[in-house]
Amino acid sequence: MSTSIKTEAYIYDEQRNLVYYLEEQDNDGDNIVDDRQTETSTYDGQGNLVYYLIEQDDNADGVVDSRWTESNTYNLAWGHKKL
Repeated sequence: MSTSIKTEAYIYDEQRNLVYYLEEQDNDGDNIVDDRQTETSTYDGQGNLVYYLIEQDDNADGVVDSRWTESNTYNLAWGHKKL
């Protein structure tokens, strides 16, 4: 019977916004990372999320196999602000 091990790390900015997340998965319990995912977030001066990036390395070989991005803009005149 094999054991799967997941390791996670989180980094927050001074405003307690999550700016970096790392997840590594050892699928067979041999202490070798089998896949890795990172998430990076960027916020504006109001604390609104303006950029979000997810990168997936399916076999943990250092090469990004998939990437997803999200960019947001806010019209602060319309009252968009972090609560």
